[in-house]
Amino acid sequence: MKIKNFPEDAKITFLGEIFKFNHLDSWNIKLGIHSGSELSVKHSRLSSLPAFARGRCLNPSDGQCRKGGYKISINIQSNEDWKVKVDPKNKGYYFEFNFNRGSEQNPDILHIRIPQIELARVLFFRNAYLARNCLDQGILAREFFVDPIDQTTTVIHVLPHRTFPLGQFNNEGIRRLLSWILLDENARQSYESIAHYFKLEAKQFEEKTSWQFHFTP
Repeated sequence: MKIKNFPEDAKITFLGEIFKFNHLDSWNIKLGIHSGSELSVKHSRLSSLPAFARGRCLNPSDGQCRKGGYKISINIQSNEDWKVKVDPKNKGYYFEFNFNRGSEQNPDILHIRIPQIELARVLFFRNAYLARNCLDQGILAREFFVDPIDQTTTVIHVLPHRTFPLGQFNNEGIRRLLSWILLDENARQSYESIAHYFKLEAKQFEEKTSWQFHFTP
């Protein structure tokens, strides 16, 4: 992926705080960048969050898109034992838990740390609309009306003043994601918890407002 004003082969080392300059409307996200032997902190629009992940390479010199990290499959039944901690380096929130991928007789324990913003990105931030508006409390209720017709049918009305791009409804994956967020009680509470924590925790300074991403999965 090409990002203006970023160096070539810029590897993302972390997703940092969300902020905006008080005289502007757009929100940004800080990115830890490793390019060559240099470490730096850049920022980009929050609406671009779907494209960012730790370990991902931006502006590859050979033009080849690369995914960071490696795949591992785990089956999670509950998040009740997850602990919330803060990374001492970038101050970001993360979830920590142990997962036994073996058996009770032959345990194989994985110690797992998931940055909260990375988990939310995978769950919710599949397009710019859901990323950009995650800080807006009540955005879903203002733009969509959920109308239960009977026990088997629910109609989602897209309200006239919506800002959701109509062309996005041609994407079946986006339709499914939006329906899941709007109709599933746990998913909706989780997405809306982002704006809830933002309202409680955002810090306003003379020139900018900033916040460390935080949500309830």
